[in-house]
Amino acid sequence: MCNHAADYRPDMSDPLLDPVRHNVWGMREILRVCRPLSREQLVAPAPAAYGGVLETLNHLVTSDRNYVALLLHEAKAEWTDTDEFDLFAERMDEAEALWERLLAEGFDAEEIQILDDGAYRSPAGVMFAQALHHGTLHREQICAQLTAFGIEAPDLQPWTYAEMTGRAQTE
Repeated sequence: MCNHAADYRPDMSDPLLDPVRHNVWGMREILRVCRPLSREQLVAPAPAAYGGVLETLNHLVTSDRNYVALLLHEAKAEWTDTDEFDLFAERMDEAEALWERLLAEGFDAEEIQILDDGAYRSPAGVMFAQALHHGTLHREQICAQLTAFGIEAPDLQPWTYAEMTGRAQTE
């Protein structure tokens, strides 16, 4: 059994490998671009979004880690909100290790996951899809906020992930 991402030797034919790695890469890109924002920009309210950049980052990093923890039958993180980007990075390292472990161990996509203190039930495959969608949705909200600040938002498409990580290239 694998307990750490460094122990995981991916089967490159695993169709979930790139979606999971794109999700983690996208979070790291958002953190990279948001790190130099001013305190005022980090806490500025954002209409039609989850919240300001900082609030959204806390929600997103914690949710990402907790979705995968649930799929692995592990305890959720009880993290307090932070404004420390080094701590966000550490938390993403932890989430990445859990995602890689999930891929190494596999999971039953039909296993029923019980959420919201028993108020909601969903197959694990749907929760997996929700975790990736959730990340994309909130990263795009942050990108909209960056654009409103006059800052060029990162290109977070899977094509860009593939090029930046050597998984694809232009001829």
